[in-house]
Amino acid sequence: LSNIIKSRRVRLLGHIILMPKEIRANFTLNWRPDGGKRSRGRPRKSLRAIWMQDLRDCGTNWYQAPKLANNKKNGWK
Repeated sequence: LSNIIKSRRVRLLGHIILMPKEIRANFTLNWRPDGGKRSRGRPRKSLRAIWMQDLRDCGTNWYQAPKLANNKKNGWK
């Protein structure tokens, strides 16, 4: 079950990467908040951190993901 969830999250990431840069979903991939005050306790995992872990499990990294998403022959899936 966890492998199915990981593969679907990675597929979603591929769709978001291929969107135009003006789309808010693609814009927020590399957006960092300007500061602010954190709440107490352990920070929650962000979606980006979860995607980075999924990509590491697939044998790639965050910086190679756009190149792989654009390469249709290798098959992003």
